[in-house]
Amino acid sequence: MEAALDGRPAGSRVEVRLEPEEAFGDYDAALLKVEPRESFPRETELGMRFEGRAFGDEEPDRIYTVTDIAGGKVVLDGNHPLAGMALKFLARVVAVRPASAQEIEHRSAEDERAFVMRPLP
Repeated sequence: MEAALDGRPAGSRVEVRLEPEEAFGDYDAALLKVEPRESFPRETELGMRFEGRAFGDEEPDRIYTVTDIAGGKVVLDGNHPLAGMALKFLARVVAVRPASAQEIEHRSAEDERAFVMRPLP
């Protein structure tokens, strides 16, 4: 997104398509985990998310989404919900200003109004 917006003046319209490897990565079936139901709270239901490490996962503090509960097992998916998807963005530059020294150091806009995303109808 930054590369597509770089140097664009106010009023510019930009269309960007990001392939999975440029966004949230390809879907990785190895990040599906099946865990015993008794390892989870009674209130566990589809769509809930848990932070932690599934059995056999080397990556700490991954976010897992519960995708199925059946037969005394809970199926967890450690992929980002948009993994494997190409994303298309349509943007309009409404204003341009120089970055502050702090924004340059942090590599991020400090003004919460600097980047606003609204879904298209």
